Amino acid sequence: FVCLSALRNPRQVPTTVMPLDHLMARLSQEHIDELQKPQYIIGSQLTFQDGMVDILGDQLDVDDAQLLFQMNESWWIRFSHSTTQIADIGHKSAQEAMDALKHACADCAIPVALQPGDIALVNNRIALHGRSEPGSDHGQQTRWLLRTYGLDITDIDPSQWHDGSAFMLYP
Repeated sequence: FVCLSALRNPRQVPTTVMPLDHLMARLSQEHIDELQKPQYIIGSQLTFQDGMVDILGDQLDVDDAQLLFQMNESWWIRFSHSTTQIADIGHKSAQEAMDALKHACADCAIPVALQPGDIALVNNRIALHGRSEPGSDHGQQTRWLLRTYGLDITDIDPSQWHDGSAFMLYP
């Protein structure tokens, strides 16, 4: 899960939410089939790239990733429009499927202008979220959201925790 807590939004800049069932309805079966193949590379979110280099010495990429997969007889998604790419540049059908997914996201984005004190919880396996252009304002005129993540840690090995922390995990 991702939790978005609105601290400030004077210009009513919306967060966008794209439910997976809405996306699936806009994709052809051929695109769905392609998006299930392990033929994509998913990079770290831009916010986390410097931290990944500090911790790991390099960027963290998921190679041979599927963008769509089934979990407990339901569809799940893993996708970021800014950090996902096809593994083989020449694979036209993989690129077409990813482009169709991007278009589906644009077509079904639901704008939600969060107000100070609002909290939005998004299950980022059954919905995607994004933001509208936050604008060029500075100081008290900018939108300010606090983003936190929820993670099921039942299968996390103790070696995966940061030393001295009960809440920070290695990537």
